[in-house]
Amino acid sequence: MENRKNADCWLYAIGMMLLAELFSLFQPIYTNIDNYCTSMMINQVYAEDGYNMFLNPVVCWVSTFLGQLFPDADGFLMLTKAVLLVGIGAVSYFIALHFEHWSERLFWGAMFFFLIIEMNLFSDFFMVWSAFLSFVGMIWLLCALKGVDYNKKWILTGTFFLCCGLMWRLGGFCLFVPFILLDVGINFLFTSHGKKEKLQYIKKCCKVFWPVVLSVLVLLTLDYGYKHSEKYEDSVSFCDEVSRIVDYPMKEYDEVREQLSSISRNDYESLQNYLYADTDQITAEYCDKIASAGQISAFRFDIKELVSKTYSLIARFYGLINFRIWCIALGIVGMLFIFSGAPWYYKLELFFAGIGAYLIMIYLSFVGRLPERIMQSVLYAVMGTVLMLYMPQRDRRHEPKIWKDVAVLAFSAIIVWHLGSVEFVPHQSLWTAQTGALDMPWEELYASDTIYIWNVRDHRKNPMKYFMQQGKMAPEDFMAHNICAGDWDFTQLCNKERLNHLGVPNPARALLEREKTYYIANDCDDMWTYLKEHFDPSVQAVQIGEIKKIPIWKFRSENF
Repeated sequence: MENRKNADCWLYAIGMMLLAELFSLFQPIYTNIDNYCTSMMINQVYAEDGYNMFLNPVVCWVSTFLGQLFPDADGFLMLTKAVLLVGIGAVSYFIALHFEHWSERLFWGAMFFFLIIEMNLFSDFFMVWSAFLSFVGMIWLLCALKGVDYNKKWILTGTFFLCCGLMWRLGGFCLFVPFILLDVGINFLFTSHGKKEKLQYIKKCCKVFWPVVLSVLVLLTLDYGYKHSEKYEDSVSFCDEVSRIVDYPMKEYDEVREQLSSISRNDYESLQNYLYADTDQITAEYCDKIASAGQISAFRFDIKELVSKTYSLIARFYGLINFRIWCIALGIVGMLFIFSGAPWYYKLELFFAGIGAYLIMIYLSFVGRLPERIMQSVLYAVMGTVLMLYMPQRDRRHEPKIWKDVAVLAFSAIIVWHLGSVEFVPHQSLWTAQTGALDMPWEELYASDTIYIWNVRDHRKNPMKYFMQQGKMAPEDFMAHNICAGDWDFTQLCNKERLNHLGVPNPARALLEREKTYYIANDCDDMWTYLKEHFDPSVQAVQIGEIKKIPIWKFRSENF
């Protein structure tokens, strides 16, 4: 009987993996610029150095190795997709193991199909990848903790996926820690009675969690060592300081004019618009000075502001249909659990999980940093709590009733209907992502010894988007003649190596000193003003042509 149940679980898990893989074959592999730039970094399209500070060095090592083993492929996405597929299998096995009724399996299967395909998990932000992997690790570890027997396989599975969550993005992993501690704390307080039982529970926690704690310490030590090494410390520090300026609210220039007397309005505002081209002037120390003066860091609690932020948060969830469906599904499951015969302290845990998620998001709203990927990550953490509480072993509920079966069928029908809004494209292969990019619109930029420096927004919206839509990395010829004037990848060591290799270690200075060096932007005022203020007041901007209706500028100066 046990073997038959295991075979049934494996069949369900493999079926979900194959379904996810089948649909993902016809979805775009690149949909956001951060992942796209990360793939190009790790696959050494920028330079030989393949380290990315937002990922654990282990991910960079393995991805770079895969990229070298398969030179035409995207090693980073190959590794990521493989781990995500295994994670999908692990979640599906968990569902089949704990939910035997067809309607329960259909509901959770439809839920994960929605998250994987209709929210395009495979090409989402690596923050969301981290959250999904941490979610998988969370449910398996907590399941091992509540089990009667010491199940090493469950512990190893949970440890592996939690460590993967940490390696793909530390911030995504950290969001799950309070929810895991909440479940442990509730069980310690209410399911164990007397000193003897509580001591046994503590011992069991140690047995279950020591592998993940040890692994996390090793990974954090490795990450810290890389970020504070002589080789990477400057670029990591630069990126951190820039993040304080571009990712969080800043004061108006007039409010900090006296503190930043040596910094002009254009310096202050162009930095917020990702213009870092003057590598001699714009350093970590320079950015720290501006961030320290301009960042709005004071957290002031105000009831009116709290109501406004809460309303704004609800509006964001309601306005995004994918989030709306997700929240409604979790809300219905949560209400069914509350009105079930589950112990009151598990209902209290669900309440605290909801309040905790709200507090995390409202706090980030107050500090001005709540992108959708963090909202998704918090929802994954809440879903982990809901799934653990809703397991038959936890709430001892009766078999599903007819009305529940009908509701599950209706929910599944909504998911199928919603497929119409999903973007499907001709198959884009990870195995050939580094070759075969069509670059006809940009070929005129490949003239010998020419360098084009792009405004960040124009660079992202035009050539990068053009290559992303093909499912291809930017070709070697394009990278040999085109530079982006800023954004987070500009701060990385691999980009510094690339600038040195191209002979333009300081792109801003090269615009004046180097022949055949041009600026591409719909509006060149910020760069022009910067050059006049820092190099020569007599600098003139002359439009010499255009590419895809974007002006090409040449800056001229009598003194250069």
